[in-house]
Amino acid sequence: MTLLLCFGGMGGLFALVGLAVIFSSFMAILNTIRLRLDGQVAQGTVFKKWMETIK
Repeated sequence: MTLLLCFGGMGGLFALVGLAVIFSSFMAILNTIRLRLDGQVAQGTVFKKWMETIK
């Protein structure tokens, strides 16, 4: 019984993490659509540029 509860709890945890990932992806897509519909092009200045090199 304890083993069954342990596996069930882990499955529930993975399901919650999966739902959170799906929700965040949906919100990102929604923000992209909103930006395409209502966004405006603006000029800006980059004050500090960070570059990463792959070794």
